[in-house]
Amino acid sequence: MSKRSKVLNLISLVSNALIILFVCGAFVWSFFQKAEGELLSKGITSLKYYTVLSNLLLGVSAIPMLIFSVQNAKKGEIKTPLWAIVLKFAAVVATTITFLTVVVVFIPLAIKEGHSWLSLFSETNLFNHLITPLVGLLGFCLCEISPKLKFRHTPWGIVSVILYEIFYTFNYYFHWVDSGGDNPDYLYDWYGFTNGGKNPVWLVIITGVVAAYLITLLVYLFNVVFQHVFHDSPNLVEAEKDDRYRSQEETSSDKSEVFDETSESGEEEEIAENEESGDEEREEKNEEEEKSDKKESSPNPNVARYNGGARTYHISKASSGNGWQVRLANGKKAIKIFKTQKEAIDYAKGLVKSQGGSIRIHSVKGKLRK
Repeated sequence: MSKRSKVLNLISLVSNALIILFVCGAFVWSFFQKAEGELLSKGITSLKYYTVLSNLLLGVSAIPMLIFSVQNAKKGEIKTPLWAIVLKFAAVVATTITFLTVVVVFIPLAIKEGHSWLSLFSETNLFNHLITPLVGLLGFCLCEISPKLKFRHTPWGIVSVILYEIFYTFNYYFHWVDSGGDNPDYLYDWYGFTNGGKNPVWLVIITGVVAAYLITLLVYLFNVVFQHVFHDSPNLVEAEKDDRYRSQEETSSDKSEVFDETSESGEEEEIAENEESGDEEREEKNEEEEKSDKKESSPNPNVARYNGGARTYHISKASSGNGWQVRLANGKKAIKIFKTQKEAIDYAKGLVKSQGGSIRIHSVKGKLRK
């Protein structure tokens, strides 16, 4: 596990531990808080709020994530199951919906009615409306990016909203029927979604689902952006390998291969020789490289040309020290960077097949084979 992966795993561990602490603490606190109304209820009755349910879902999803973070730290590799990532994603979407609903809908409404918007962040709602959702969102998007979340997983983000809206609207509807068509008490329309019976149930459900899916896409986009920043960027390619592959690579680093597509038989040609003990000076290596390139530049109409000579692709350690690069002999920049030497060789062979030329492979120390 690289240093960056260790840091991300540590942040994930801490954030999930805090989420569990905040969710459990807020729910226990709800049994003792004094205030009621203003989207507050005591104890079990608070479970009627999507706010409380979404926070509990986030707490549940944080438990397996915390366990896997501890295991990853012990094993030194990231092995988090995809189902745990998807569950955390659905929970983060739910609490993000809670946070944005408070900010976009309830705060302006409270100000309009002459109430203090700070009342929406009083007592347990300080955690349920603000702190816990933000910790969940930032922790998930910044750190929990492996395995990668896919677009096909986005529908899971609206499952909690659909289930809650079924409960909420049917609960209101049945009490509306029992009341003889009069507007039921506030107890059965605590969010005011039906607007005193003026908004039809189907409109409430459709509006809620559409808004929830837009928020789901927003969370997904944030997660994808950080996937690219920490995993997919060429400048941040990780050279993480298990011990078995490392030993194989160290053995193979004492060899070199030459793959030439210009031979009449069209077959691959490989040349390998044992590396001499001790390091040779960089100047001698450069001279050998120049001689090799000149040899490859012999006239041949069937070979693709590059700067007046045959294309020669060099495979060597990336300048950053992480991964293996494929570059042309006279190229200043790498064509592409890979995590392993094998991937770089396979890619270069594909270029040779399609464009002609040959391959030169350097050892870990930069030594070019003759």
